[in-house]
Amino acid sequence: MATFGWGSTVNGELGLGGIEEDFILTPREIHWTGGAELEQAACGTSHTLLLTKQGKVFSCGNNDYGQLGHDLSRKRPQFVSSLDNYMITQLSSGAMHSMALNEWGQVFTWGSDTHGQLGNELGAVQATPRVVRSLSTKHVIQIVSGHFHCLALTNSGEIYAWGMNNYGQLGIGQGPEKVSKPMLVEALSGIPIAFICCGAHHSFALSTSGAIFAWGKNNFGQLGLNNETHHYYPQQIRGLRSLGVRHIACGDDFSVFLTADGRVFTCGLGSYGQLGHGAITMRLHREWCWNWPAVQSPKCLAGGSTRWLSYRPEGVSTASGWGILANWACRNPEMFPFRKLLTDPGFHQGRELGMAMKEISMGLA
Repeated sequence: MATFGWGSTVNGELGLGGIEEDFILTPREIHWTGGAELEQAACGTSHTLLLTKQGKVFSCGNNDYGQLGHDLSRKRPQFVSSLDNYMITQLSSGAMHSMALNEWGQVFTWGSDTHGQLGNELGAVQATPRVVRSLSTKHVIQIVSGHFHCLALTNSGEIYAWGMNNYGQLGIGQGPEKVSKPMLVEALSGIPIAFICCGAHHSFALSTSGAIFAWGKNNFGQLGLNNETHHYYPQQIRGLRSLGVRHIACGDDFSVFLTADGRVFTCGLGSYGQLGHGAITMRLHREWCWNWPAVQSPKCLAGGSTRWLSYRPEGVSTASGWGILANWACRNPEMFPFRKLLTDPGFHQGRELGMAMKEISMGLA
């Protein structure tokens, strides 16, 4: 297995070492200690977390707020030794903070706590991963981060939220703009939740029965509720339940829904072509990406700031993208309002070696 990265590496977030280029326009292999055993990549605004199959965490990129969890070189992925005694199963990156989940359902956070996003009522930089104490009696099964807020899903289907709440992204009402300790999203109590997802300042939950709830920032219609009003409590998205949504991905101000039959719906800000509808306009409601046949059903979605990627297994996997992408055929960044297959020969070198794509993750740039 090999790890590839492309885009901005101004802060060393691609882990390529001390290279002269600030922007990598063609996928380039990242050589690091755990490269052959990569399980997950989590990209923040300007830093990256990497998880190996052995449950070990590596990080690189911007470390101004201690979000790397180490004080080693930031240009190459470095081992986060303070997590060495734990079997980490999930990672999540915010704008200036990081999260990790271990096999026992414990949540660790580190980095900036300016908006309470570390969940331990510190209010300062914390450069070493620490357990979120108030969740210690819960068994968390999924963690996600927005720019400055966090959600945690427990094995009993409950959601806990903390961090910035200026747009209602915590789902607990229009109270304080900062919550420094995890709070139960009581509006969803009694509804068994199976999956959670965050955009920059908005949030989603998918129930075990297929109902989708959205809350937070909505000035571009990114919640899919057919309005531009911020919502401080979870609102059910009518009409999506019958479509059988199985996965949700978010960018800064847009959202993407993948159905069981392979259809993709998007809503929100489309000024960079990131909605995939062939235009650069805003969509207040969910609209089907009609230029993507359902037979080409993707396996996974990943949202970035102004673009998103999908991939699907095809014997050997392929990837497609929308929005601001690098057009690797001509080596120049371009905007793609339609689906664009990533066809650069360097990227697909792995096809000749029989490599199948397993994981995709996107950051700010």
